[in-house]
Amino acid sequence: MKLSYDMLMKDLDKVFDEMVSQDVNVDIVGHIGTRTKPLGRYFANGFGCDYVQLPSANRKGKNSSLARAINSVYPFLPENMLESISHKYKKLYSQGDRFIPHFNLNPILHEINSILLVDDNCLTGETFNLWKNKIRKETETNVITFSITVTGDCEPDFYCIEGWRSFEWRSIGV
Repeated sequence: MKLSYDMLMKDLDKVFDEMVSQDVNVDIVGHIGTRTKPLGRYFANGFGCDYVQLPSANRKGKNSSLARAINSVYPFLPENMLESISHKYKKLYSQGDRFIPHFNLNPILHEINSILLVDDNCLTGETFNLWKNKIRKETETNVITFSITVTGDCEPDFYCIEGWRSFEWRSIGV
C-alpha cells in the first residue's frame, strides 16, 4: 500500500498538537533529503519558522550502489513484489557505514535555540544520530527529532506510524 502525504495529514496534525501540548519550541526545521520537503514545510508553517534541506546521510561501499539500484527500479515494480524488495533494501541499507557530506551549519543555526530534524523513516536511528552529533559538536542548539515511521529499536522524539511503509516521496518500503 502506498501512503500519500494527504493520507498522513490527520497523523501529522495529531503529532503537531502533541508537540504544542508539550511546549516544544522550534526555531527552524531541517528536513533530511529532498523527498521530505512537504514535511519540513508542514512543521515550519505550524511553528511559524523557516525550513532548510539537510543532505541525506551517504553510505560507503558496494551496498550503497546496490541500494541505489533497487531504488531506481522500485517505481516500476508491481505492488505484490514490494515487500520482498523492501526487506532486501533494508538489509543492504543497515549494513553500510554512513556519513554526512560536508555541510556548514553555522549560517543556518546562528542564534537558533532549537531545530526539528524531520525524516520519513527511522530505521536504525543512525541518520538522526549523525545529524545530532554534528549539530551538538558545532552549536549548542537543542535537537528534536520527528519521523513518519519507526522501524526497529530506534525511536525519535515524535513519530506517526510504527512499521515500514512506502510513501509517494520515498520509493522503498512496504
